[in-house]
Amino acid sequence: MVVFSYFPFDPRIRREAEALADEGYNIDILCLKGSHQNRIIHVHNMLEILIFTAIIPKIFGAKLILNLHDTSPEVYIAKYSVQYSHPIIKFMILIEKIFIKFADLITTPNKIELTPDCTKSKIVSCERRVIA
Repeated sequence: MVVFSYFPFDPRIRREAEALADEGYNIDILCLKGSHQNRIIHVHNMLEILIFTAIIPKIFGAKLILNLHDTSPEVYIAKYSVQYSHPIIKFMILIEKIFIKFADLITTPNKIELTPDCTKSKIVSCERRVIA
């Protein structure tokens, strides 16, 4: 649910959420009014595009962490047996560069994704890269 209200103080929203929960639904509520300012937002991929869901908080000063569990181009290559030179892979790499530049910090689960320059595309400085 996305609401421009105060939860749980708005009885309409609270009753609807409670009714859905009573029926067995899992409820997530995003309150746009009166919510506290987020200082750090941690986004997990796949899909990396989820980083853009935090564009408004970033404008207001929030720091964004992009956790790259897997990189989309490599997953696509493995799944569909295409080469790095394929136009779709080149496009995916370009888009991934944009997502990485948008984030303030990048985390990866292992060293395998790291090259001596910290990234194949050389767009993430070593200071912005963490192995978690």
